[in-house]
Amino acid sequence: MNLKDTYDIAHNNIKGRKKIGRLMSAIFFIAICVYMIVNSMSASIDDMVDKVKEIPMSKLITFREIEGIPLPTDFKEEFSNLENVVEVIDYYEICGDAFFEGRRGKRNARVVSYTELYENYIVEGREPGENEILIPHYINQSSNGNYESTSKYIGTEVVIKIENENNEEKSFTYTVSGTYDNIYAAMAMEEIMLIRPSDAKDMREYSIIGWDNNPKPTSEYALVVDKFKNVPKLQNTLMDEYGIPIGNVLTLLTMS
Repeated sequence: MNLKDTYDIAHNNIKGRKKIGRLMSAIFFIAICVYMIVNSMSASIDDMVDKVKEIPMSKLITFREIEGIPLPTDFKEEFSNLENVVEVIDYYEICGDAFFEGRRGKRNARVVSYTELYENYIVEGREPGENEILIPHYINQSSNGNYESTSKYIGTEVVIKIENENNEEKSFTYTVSGTYDNIYAAMAMEEIMLIRPSDAKDMREYSIIGWDNNPKPTSEYALVVDKFKNVPKLQNTLMDEYGIPIGNVLTLLTMS
């Protein structure tokens, strides 16, 4: 092998190493980018799950009176004294049609018992009193991403029309006491309307008139818990110590 052949071999080897080096650098850079994206998405998902866990609905343990499983006497007071329980309320969810004063048309209404967990989410106005209603602050997303503020309805009346099992209809009228942040309080932008538990009970009792199914819905309640992490412990307390079947809006999360 002469000097020229030796030079050509060495030169080509160096060129090949440069190509491999550039390729390895490109692969390494892509790998870092993928890792950062995946890690960022994972962190975002974890953050969202944490936020969902702390919305009011996730901290409600629902239960009802069931034949053969009587609730303790003065159970509301007894359960209110359990550690990490904020309050015990009559809890109902009713669907109907909502008509706003000064607004044409109707909106689908999901009316739910108010709990003090929503207090920190109030944007304008105040929590609902008797015959009052707290409504979502953000509705009707436009094509450019903006939402209509409902603060203009504070002090006006909202009529909720409910149909019972006999196909009869009744109107329930409430004054808007304020608005709450339904972006952070519900996460899924649900337009839940909130009324006092006693008002929700009246509405629910009308909605089941004519109910022929067995068993007939009876009183429903909710344990309102301070933090989501304490929900499983209190679920176990109701089931193990009192024999009460329970439910939770985020059952899947409580199992994780």
